[in-house]
Order: sequence, then C-alpha cells, then structure tokens
Amino acid sequence: METQIMVQWRKFLPLLIITLAITAYLNSLSGVFLFDDHVVITGNPQIDRFLPMSLSSRLVVDLTFKVNHLVGGLKPADYHAVNLLIHIFAGLLLYGIVRRTLVLPCFNGKYADMSDLLAGACACIYLLSFVMW
Repeated sequence: METQIMVQWRKFLPLLIITLAITAYLNSLSGVFLFDDHVVITGNPQIDRFLPMSLSSRLVVDLTFKVNHLVGGLKPADYHAVNLLIHIFAGLLLYGIVRRTLVLPCFNGKYADMSDLLAGACACIYLLSFVMW
C-alpha cells in the first residue's frame, strides 16, 4: 500500500531530474570548445549553410550545430546550453520509458510500486554519467 507522501513525492521526480542535470552541467556554460569542436564547429567551413547537407553519421548533431551557428554564431555557451537541453530531454524520455516498462503486465506488478524510483535512478545515472568523463 502506497502512502500519500510517496504518491506526492513521485510528482516531483521529473523536476528532480531536471534540477540534477542543470546543477551537474551548469559550469559547462562558461566553458570553451573542446575535443572535436574545433574541427566540427569552429573549423567547419560549411557550418553556416544548410545546403548541401552532408550525409554524415552524425546528421542530427550536425544539424543542431548548424542551427546553433545560425542563431548565436560561435559562442560556446549557446552550444553547451542546447546540449544541456538535449540531455535533459533524453533523461526525461529515459525516465518515462523505464517507468512504463516496469509496470507492463509481463512483470506481474513486481516493480509497480518502485517503478518511479527505479526509473528516476536510471535517468539520474544516465545524466551524471556524462559529467564523469
């Protein structure tokens, strides 16, 4: 039997996931371009045009870089903010998928009481794993 406090607490899990991601990645907004950013962003002569679109293995990534450049030029904070938003969206999507998976009939209700907590833990681990490297 679930307590009223547990039911109320579950409503705040997505907010907790968002807060954790923002807290973990906040210092990246003042960072600079690193690693392959110099080749893919600052050294890319085609970053300012959408056509012709190159068919790379990172099509969505390239598209977001082009949109970032169109909106804000070459400011690293803009690129990092979009990256943070994408990671938050992915973390919330993972939370929803795991939560809904754990309440499927094939589990016979085994994880139903803990589905929110387990899904929240998975999303938080996912988001924090990018901070570690």
